[in-house]
Amino acid sequence: MFKRLILTFNLILSFTILISAQNLTGSFTVQLNGPANNQQVNQAKSGARLVLKKELIKWLKTTHNFKFDTANVLTNFTFEILTDSCVNRSKTESSFRGKELTIIYSLNESTAEEAISAFNKAVRDSALNNYNQATKAQTENNIPLLFESSVKAYTFSNAVMGEPIMTPESNGSKLSDDAQNLLQSLFNRMKIKSSDMIISGKIGRAPENPPTVTVVIDSTPLPNLWLHGTLQSGKPSFDARSDEQGVASLKDLIIPIVPNGALFYLTPDLGKILGASLTISPKDIRIQLKDGQVQTFMFKVTQPTYSLDYKVSSDSSVKLPADFNNNSILKKYLRDSCFLTETQNGLPPDFMITIQSVISNSATDVVEERGLKMNAEVTIKGLSLATPKTETKKVELVKLYGKQLEIPYGLFLWDVNNTLKQSVKSTLNRL
Repeated sequence: MFKRLILTFNLILSFTILISAQNLTGSFTVQLNGPANNQQVNQAKSGARLVLKKELIKWLKTTHNFKFDTANVLTNFTFEILTDSCVNRSKTESSFRGKELTIIYSLNESTAEEAISAFNKAVRDSALNNYNQATKAQTENNIPLLFESSVKAYTFSNAVMGEPIMTPESNGSKLSDDAQNLLQSLFNRMKIKSSDMIISGKIGRAPENPPTVTVVIDSTPLPNLWLHGTLQSGKPSFDARSDEQGVASLKDLIIPIVPNGALFYLTPDLGKILGASLTISPKDIRIQLKDGQVQTFMFKVTQPTYSLDYKVSSDSSVKLPADFNNNSILKKYLRDSCFLTETQNGLPPDFMITIQSVISNSATDVVEERGLKMNAEVTIKGLSLATPKTETKKVELVKLYGKQLEIPYGLFLWDVNNTLKQSVKSTLNRL
């Protein structure tokens, strides 16, 4: 009788543990117009992976007291590695229902714990191996290897979840601190200089005399250092890598849509050393930069010319005010925000811009509203680009208003112009 009670208790306990165990799930659905193509399948997988990542973060906060800093680029990078490990261990299901494709990733807590253990072992081994390689490279004065190994040692020593990694044969110092000190010492000795601080040329083309940037530590050239270029607005626009002589060229930079005198910044990017798809700046790994380690350039650009062919038509149900045919707002935008100047005397323009719009009635009895719809096509031909190119964008704008109201044509025109301005800018940026 007593043994039976124990057996019953164990069964109840096992069942209680089973039902309390949490399944971590990531699910995402995409809409289909026909059979799923590779792009749609990948979209569903990416969406499911992102949801699973968020579930992992929540679970780790409650079970491991894990504090995930979403603003920390390095934490985001290493957590992506853990997420991939969990996805690889998860059960993957896909289902088609009507015109929907759903991808589901799911794994239980014990499998997630296995992924964490494997992740911790991998980053510990990588951190220790790279630190040992860095100390050996320091002894041999192998600057390029010392630089690369220090970056990896610091990154992976910070990724471990749990007790920090201690430096071998030390007096209890953290490996992350020692690797960071090695790397800071290298940056203290690093010099970056440019052949010219002016980037001259036309928007949409490579610089006329592209500057070069040379990177050395002490007197040793630093090869394979990636440099990341950003505009004054913070928008990324360029990447270059130093060669065996530590020299990187801006010859592949395409001058973006900027005003004359706009600034451009070039900063070391450590993400490429780690194989990351995102930029990791020295500041992301607590490195203090010296003067000159962020190179500042100024654009000296010749304003490109443009021609504008702007046509608006409407169907028989809509009578448009004359203002709809006025292109002065678009011309002002092209001058003030796209930094283009209108071509004169019939000369061939650098950019030939064509905008054709059709305005129609969008009234519907279902919601008892009336309104207007614009269907437009924006076509821009980059005639003076190094490789002439044409980009086209189709645009639709629908605005509904209460049936009891007169259609506010002035408000609709405002929305039309804003939509067309954004479309022109995005189309120019794709050239």
